[in-house]
Amino acid sequence: MNPNRQPLQNYLAQILEAIKRLQAHTGDISEINFLSNIPAQDSSLHELANIGQSCRALCQFYELYAKANSQIPFSAMARFDELLDGQKNPEILDLEAMDLWEIIKVDIPRFQQQVKQAYAILLRKKKINV
Repeated sequence: MNPNRQPLQNYLAQILEAIKRLQAHTGDISEINFLSNIPAQDSSLHELANIGQSCRALCQFYELYAKANSQIPFSAMARFDELLDGQKNPEILDLEAMDLWEIIKVDIPRFQQQVKQAYAILLRKKKINV
């Protein structure tokens, strides 16, 4: 077993926690204010990168789980880990503020619901198996 591998529920919890922080940075802010608020954009990018790192690890260590739950876009979200790594993926690194806003307000809430459901199912299965 890889020493860096964590239990699956840890990755799901990390994703949900990063989403919670992301929403705390952007929850009360209007689109117009967000587009002119560089610190809010930077903190949002940081949390997206955290989400990406957890998704990448989940896809790496729990590949079968990610494939079996292909409706949850773990691999697509994993690409956001490149935001912190400084890798040269123009699609990720050149996110416009408008695109970032749409990801935060449209894609992330949907993803959050999917991860919450997966987390709840996983916890129920663990209780049944105990």
